[in-house]
Amino acid sequence: MPTAARLIAAICFGALGLAFAYAATAYFAEARQPSYWFPLNGGIGLIVGWVIAGTRAGNGTGAGIGNGITAGVALLFWVFFFVSFADMIQKSMRNAYDGPVEAVVGIFELIGDYAVQFAQVDLGVLMLVGSVVSGLIIEFVAARWS
Repeated sequence: MPTAARLIAAICFGALGLAFAYAATAYFAEARQPSYWFPLNGGIGLIVGWVIAGTRAGNGTGAGIGNGITAGVALLFWVFFFVSFADMIQKSMRNAYDGPVEAVVGIFELIGDYAVQFAQVDLGVLMLVGSVVSGLIIEFVAARWS
């Protein structure tokens, strides 16, 4: 059911996803991110905010901080998953994999590669602070408009 907390959570994490996309652009090879990079991050941020952070709102400040961090980690996981899936499709079209099982395993290898590539202090601080602040905002909204 739509609530104000879900709406604010979707907006907060959509904005956080876009902020991450903008900050992470510098860490791509030759600063060339995929064409779908910004819409993917914003869209996944909206979905994660609505489904994960918004549904768990209203349990207090400590739970709000944990909720925000959980949603931030989920945002990164799904972004890395979908980008890795797209890379796997491109590689499989060039016959880089011997079979479908190797391609599926390749997705998770690519997720690890992206996690290492984006393991930067500025990105970590952005995601941690953004997730905590978003969680607190969501809790404030849930307490005011429940």
